[in-house]
Amino acid sequence: MIVALPNNESATLREYDELTERQARRIRAALRGALAQVGQAAQMGVTDDPITWEALKGQDEERTAIDLYTDQCIVEMVKAWTLGDLPTLESVADLPQKTYSILGESAVAVTRETEDFDEVSPDPKVGTGDLNVSAPTLSGVVSNQLTPTSPTSGENTVTAN
Repeated sequence: MIVALPNNESATLREYDELTERQARRIRAALRGALAQVGQAAQMGVTDDPITWEALKGQDEERTAIDLYTDQCIVEMVKAWTLGDLPTLESVADLPQKTYSILGESAVAVTRETEDFDEVSPDPKVGTGDLNVSAPTLSGVVSNQLTPTSPTSGENTVTAN
């Protein structure tokens, strides 16, 4: 899958079945952390309403579990791009915000198209403590509505081994 990025840049994402088991495990581990954080936020009463976000104060402002999941998806799913060296967990947060957002949504979407996503948490009841009540979800966490566009010329593309 080729993803068009700002400034005529592009990235090529792996298909999920191209991942090694180690890469897939890292994504699943990050997903479990993100789902746990969403469950905890729901228990604290956090919703899409910014007034409720005060409950998150004091958590790691640099990288939440949800950010780590997105970062891990980008690192594991990008197999080539026109931006120089491939992203690492240390460098991914240095991407321009718009590039990060587009790439993150695309990489997360590819991982969600697999059976593995459902196996990790078939229901958003994670973290509520009550298996009969689903936790509310934050709409910004699950937004993956990006359509891939045509590739660029591919000049200066870095490819993963």
